[in-house]
Amino acid sequence: MGVGFLRDRSYGKTGEWMGGVPERNWAGALKMGSAARFSVEAFRCEKCGFLEQYAIGEVKQGFLA
Repeated sequence: MGVGFLRDRSYGKTGEWMGGVPERNWAGALKMGSAARFSVEAFRCEKCGFLEQYAIGEVKQGFLA
């Protein structure tokens, strides 16, 4: 298992799992850097409500990613 954290992508976008330990810049915003990013998909059992999350597809890292 690799160390990482979940980043919320609001405004209709899915969340992301980012590799590494979160770091902040001088203004308090997260430093995105070149850490691996993966889309997160969640699945819920319709009977008991159990949730599972998976980091499925790697996200391209463009200027506005």
